[in-house]
Amino acid sequence: MADNREKLRGDNVAYYCSAPSDQQLFEIEEFTIAPNPPILEHRFFGFLMGFMPHEPEADLNNSSLQLSMFLNDEEISRIDIGLDDEHIFKRHDSFEYGPKIKPGRMEFLMDYLWLPDDADPGVYKMKAESRLPDGRVLFCFDFSYEEKTSAVDP
Repeated sequence: MADNREKLRGDNVAYYCSAPSDQQLFEIEEFTIAPNPPILEHRFFGFLMGFMPHEPEADLNNSSLQLSMFLNDEEISRIDIGLDDEHIFKRHDSFEYGPKIKPGRMEFLMDYLWLPDDADPGVYKMKAESRLPDGRVLFCFDFSYEEKTSAVDP
């Protein structure tokens, strides 16, 4: 079934969610997943690059990031962290690496361990949503992957 939502640029199968791209404050230039699609029992990486807004009232370093995983539309995992979390690698347009989020070009790199080898078959969806403290959407996207193998018997 075709997905009529707007796809993110880059090597991915991700689509904007929560709000259209022109209503999300972080202007995404590229989102790349490696490997694409993710492989069971393997780490995968997400690289996100774009422009952070120049808004004096925005407290960028207190932005939230929610990572959710769904199996057949039922949430099975959720992580709530700050976008400034130390486990997210960040680089600024001046090629400065560090924990702070600044206006201008930003790059984010994060890894995640995909499903264990005994994962149930079905459609898995990963969703990433970041919001400013006032609730405005910095970015939101999701991607789906269908796992066709059967669970391993104990």
